[in-house]
Amino acid sequence: MPPKLEVSVFLVRVLPDELLKKLVDQLIARGTLRVVLDLGKVSYMDSSGVDAVVRSYNKLAERS
Repeated sequence: MPPKLEVSVFLVRVLPDELLKKLVDQLIARGTLRVVLDLGKVSYMDSSGVDAVVRSYNKLAERS
């Protein structure tokens, strides 16, 4: 089963989107190719947050 990242804060430009990118980069460095991203508790996401999710998906997709 792939690792699950549960996001429970606002996903915005200030910090959490950068944290998501770093976490995904670390998982890729360990050889992880699939990740479950649980956004069920995210109450707000700006365009930077959407960008972080899409970029993370694309990085993982490139390696699988």
